[in-house]
Amino acid sequence: MGFRPGNPYRFELGRAGGPGRPKGARHKLGEAFLEALLADFKAHGAEALLKCRLKHVDAYVAMLGRLMPREINVEISDAISEFLASLRNGDGVGAAPPSVDRVAAEPPAVRH
Repeated sequence: MGFRPGNPYRFELGRAGGPGRPKGARHKLGEAFLEALLADFKAHGAEALLKCRLKHVDAYVAMLGRLMPREINVEISDAISEFLASLRNGDGVGAAPPSVDRVAAEPPAVRH
């Protein structure tokens, strides 16, 4: 479908389009949706999650996956590095892993 002369739906060169959507209209819709979703979750959330987990395990797990951050930054101490090296060499099989001091999760970057 290309340009056809006399097409009434084509923008005219050098002329601005219509007024468009009022400022904040999309934001208001999003706010209203989130408020309704929050109210519904407060009323039925725990019960709905339980039903979803029992009847639709695949959808439940998919939802959990979408809620998790896409990237997780973990600081690995020298003790953990040594433990992992011993596992690779076969020396540390059956040994207790050292404790992790800190795990910092960052939310995924928003791409537009």
